[in-house]
Amino acid sequence: MMTSKTIWREALKKYTLPPSDLSGSEWADKFRVVPAGTSPEPGAWRTSRTPYLREPVDVATDRETEFVVLEFSSQLGKSEALLNVIGYYADQEPAPQLMLQPTVEMAEAFSKERIEPMFTYSPGLSGKLEEGKEGRGSAKKSSTTIRMKHFPGGYLALVGANSPAGLASRPIRVLLCDEVDRYGVTKEGDPLKLAIQRTQNFANRKIILVSTPTVKGISKIDDWFERSDKRHFYVKCPHCGFEHKLEWKNVLWTTDEQGKADPMTAAMYCPDCGAQERGAYKPNPEMLESGRWIPEAESRIKGYHCNALYSPWVNLHELVREFLSCTETQDKHGLMEFVNLKLGEAWEQHDSNAGQWEHLFERREEYPEGVLPSGVLMLTAGIDVQHDRVECSVYGWGHGWECWGCLLYTSPSPRDISGSR
Repeated sequence: MMTSKTIWREALKKYTLPPSDLSGSEWADKFRVVPAGTSPEPGAWRTSRTPYLREPVDVATDRETEFVVLEFSSQLGKSEALLNVIGYYADQEPAPQLMLQPTVEMAEAFSKERIEPMFTYSPGLSGKLEEGKEGRGSAKKSSTTIRMKHFPGGYLALVGANSPAGLASRPIRVLLCDEVDRYGVTKEGDPLKLAIQRTQNFANRKIILVSTPTVKGISKIDDWFERSDKRHFYVKCPHCGFEHKLEWKNVLWTTDEQGKADPMTAAMYCPDCGAQERGAYKPNPEMLESGRWIPEAESRIKGYHCNALYSPWVNLHELVREFLSCTETQDKHGLMEFVNLKLGEAWEQHDSNAGQWEHLFERREEYPEGVLPSGVLMLTAGIDVQHDRVECSVYGWGHGWECWGCLLYTSPSPRDISGSR
């Protein structure tokens, strides 16, 4: 039988543990299991499988960084990174956590399909959820529900951005916002801003924003990344050792005699030595392991950008085939999805009728007196590009639609202008 002194000693030991010596990725490697049915690769978590996730998870669980931004494409394991952060704070530094999903339905689905299995099968989390409390009489009331997970020293609340009422009067130390570009604006206001406000009482707060981007100028995650230190994952060329980002412009493929592209010939080439560093299939794990995050700006916000070229689950020929399917059919919507979901970049929309007028305006020319007829008030020009020449028709316009015109060849200046009506 435990004495009161023993009970107090155990409680003191349980709730006054020193800060963990483990980083987030080290905790995941040691204590987390990916349950079958939740991932294509179930079993013990291995950060070495996705080396680009190591630093983002570590800064999301360190004691210095406040804001962490992940502008990632799909199929990179960003949801797994969020689960690692949740598990770390539930096990090593119990704290109030909140996960914001685009909708309530998505929050509940993520809870049932990803979070509950993780707590059940991971040795660092098994048995930590408080399943029930004594109610009146012999009844038991569960303190853990689909949208609220209680564990010793803290809890995890799951809220939909379409119903931000769940944010009210709830202090949060660790805020995890998933797919922020899919958040709408409700009558209560911007759910992302409301969620961040719930963390203000904590000096050691953590705010992790994760999403694939959408449209430039509208995308929330792209806006946050632009405010960050803009980190990119640089890998080493296996041939010359040159450090570089994996970019779509370095992917090439061949065409047959009929001009039809063959995705199975896809390959990626080093931008420095030009050697082939990847074939049509998945990336070389050794090349990924050689990578490191390099910031390209100065900011207290740590931002990470990563695309599907780094994914250990994606074949290069699949990306090329998807790119060709939308470009050959001129599918603008499909190309936008490719840029967002595969390249992890915000889609930039250009108004073809607007153009870059400043550049043309700077190239305007002054004509000396005597070159143009006295009645000319304005000049217009039309360009026709031929196989061996450029033809330019220049017209002068005056009152009453009076017109002066001539035909010019590859010359930017009008000559031999004769009047006509």
